[in-house]
Amino acid sequence: MIKQRKIIPLFLLLAFFSCEKINKKSPIPDSRLDFELHILRDAPELNIVGNYKVIDKPLHLYQYIGYGGLLFYHTFDDEIVVFDLACPYEANPEVRVDSITIIGEAVCRKCHSVYDVAYGTGAPRKGVSTHYLRKYRTYFTGDIIRITK
Repeated sequence: MIKQRKIIPLFLLLAFFSCEKINKKSPIPDSRLDFELHILRDAPELNIVGNYKVIDKPLHLYQYIGYGGLLFYHTFDDEIVVFDLACPYEANPEVRVDSITIIGEAVCRKCHSVYDVAYGTGAPRKGVSTHYLRKYRTYFTGDIIRITK
């Protein structure tokens, strides 16, 4: 009989070598981020699961939108999450994942990498990218969402 102490390290070793290398740390550099969105006024579409809002320029003076802009998504788990629009594979503020499918996937138009936003992970699903989308913290006060690093 194999002892349990020997099975666990063997299982971890097999899991390590069988998994694809996916990096949760995004290569998107730190950029100024200070943004506030009033859902009822600026993005009423976010009240519905599966809808999204792309912010590629500040709505008001003294707002900062990160590296490539902001992607707000109302997940299938009924949460609103915010990602940087810049594709982590390209790491260029002009190359964005602004093509959102009906099943909750964000697609980069240049490298064609596909990322999961439906469940709020930002994980790469298809394509050449091995990095997650950069996800930002959100704070809610009534119908206002505040985004910071």
